[in-house]
Amino acid sequence: MESSLLMVSYIYRVWFVLFVLAGTGWAHESPNSAIDELSHIMATSGPTPELLVERAYEYRSIGELHLAAMDLKFSIHKSPDYDAAYVALAKLYLHDKEPAKALVAVVKGGEYTHDKGVEAHLNALAAECHERMGNPDKALIAISKALVYFDTELNWILTKCRVLKSLGKHKERVQVAHKAFKDNGAVVLGIELIEALCDAEEYDECLERINGYIAKRRFKAEWYLRRAEVYRAMGDVSRMQADGKLAVDELLGRIEATKPAMHLYEDLLRAYTLIGNEKGSAEIKLKIDELKKSVKG
Repeated sequence: MESSLLMVSYIYRVWFVLFVLAGTGWAHESPNSAIDELSHIMATSGPTPELLVERAYEYRSIGELHLAAMDLKFSIHKSPDYDAAYVALAKLYLHDKEPAKALVAVVKGGEYTHDKGVEAHLNALAAECHERMGNPDKALIAISKALVYFDTELNWILTKCRVLKSLGKHKERVQVAHKAFKDNGAVVLGIELIEALCDAEEYDECLERINGYIAKRRFKAEWYLRRAEVYRAMGDVSRMQADGKLAVDELLGRIEATKPAMHLYEDLLRAYTLIGNEKGSAEIKLKIDELKKSVKG
């Protein structure tokens, strides 16, 4: 209960700022219009930390990362205790693939904030920084601190599972995924639990959960593929290939019947790879490349 209230406090403050901005008329404008309006307000009334952070987000949305960073640094210079600026600056640096700089912003923000929700958010950002910098042990400590304050945040749970996987701590990952899936029930957590169980070599429960999805789903190819990959981990080649063929049959039928999405071809490539169909794999790779080029064109 306490952790939920702490996060609500943080979210309320964020949404309050957005509400105020919406009331001024630029929250639903284009980024350039919003930037012009914000600049006009600041020119007449003076820059506030809130307005500078808001303009920084608008600059970031149009790729003007240097200008966004300038606004955020100015906001911090004017009001060092405005913790939202540190969060925004850390996100900006992560977006720009500079995790070391992002971590500096996170640490500095932690020195000023007194809000437990913001502190948790900063810890989650620190975990992402450490993970990108190749420090999974530090990432695990940081994300665990974040989850102390809000243990149902989906992205943070997935981050912890990902870090635990990189550390080879599969049993602990299973425990985290079990609890999260019980509390939330999201399919993405169900998939994470299945993959954790497979990595932990807890194959019986893993297969039982996959079979449950197969029984309930209209389209089953994705789950045939997941089961095939479990059989591969178990060394059961015949069952792996049988499930791969089931997936191929379904996917070919769906591709012929509809305008296929990219993920169907990607799943078909997985299936052909599992059953050892090199010719089919090569043809689908070419098809995927063609689709990617058409999207870019």
